[in-house]
Amino acid sequence: MTSTAVAEPPTPPSPLPPSASWTPIPYAADDYWERRYVERVDEHTFEWYGSFKKVGDAVVAALTSTSLRLLHVGNGNSALPEQMWSLGYTQQLAADISPTVVARMAERTKQCIGLDWVVEDATKMPHADCAFDAVVDKGTYDALSTASGREQALVAEVRRVLRTDGVYVLISSLEATATALGPPFWREGEWEVSRTGVDTGLGGQCWVICAIKRLPQLAGGGEAHSRSKGPSGMAMMAAMATEAMATEAMGSTAVMGMPIDMKHVRSRLRRCGFVVPCLTP
Repeated sequence: MTSTAVAEPPTPPSPLPPSASWTPIPYAADDYWERRYVERVDEHTFEWYGSFKKVGDAVVAALTSTSLRLLHVGNGNSALPEQMWSLGYTQQLAADISPTVVARMAERTKQCIGLDWVVEDATKMPHADCAFDAVVDKGTYDALSTASGREQALVAEVRRVLRTDGVYVLISSLEATATALGPPFWREGEWEVSRTGVDTGLGGQCWVICAIKRLPQLAGGGEAHSRSKGPSGMAMMAAMATEAMATEAMGSTAVMGMPIDMKHVRSRLRRCGFVVPCLTP
């Protein structure tokens, strides 16, 4: 009898070596962006989520006037500020954490009087409270959301530097980003949110989210910006102080049991445009 050789099953392919495995891009790491712009010396501009031709109409529709004091957070080398300047927005500050890209873009737009550039961290901005009428964010929220909690720090800072009724124009790849401006991270009524879907071409889509900063209604009725009179004025001011502080402390209500410097609170709320009585403790 002649034996017949049986073919061995094929050997499964060996796993990829560690060096060839996929590594997530660290979009939320500050040093990533500086390295990116240093390496890409020939990349003059780059647009996340579509060009101005695609998203411009929705962005401009969210802004009420060309005279707004406007801040771009994490702008990178997007030409959005330059294109908005050409439409008459001449009070713009474009910020990014990369000194390389800020220097490059400042040189590129040096003829745009009223469009300034600055190096800063969008989660720890140096600006005064209520310093801007509008903040534009084209992908920065999405980048920071890849690291737990950093996007919440961004929104807290945006809310702080926006005046009441100012608008946060957030361009995101995810429709669900709009829901992040409500509970559980932000109390009901802190943002009035609407969104517009934009076809970016080649089957892609992004969302232009318009979030208007509101001061939530106080417990017991009445708006936070209403006038306070008589003996109840101090209680109203304390409630206003709690609202103002809590909304800028990522939802914390720990200030309830702490002493409140009323002089500081009055000064702070006046800067935000509220009618604040001068009360005697």
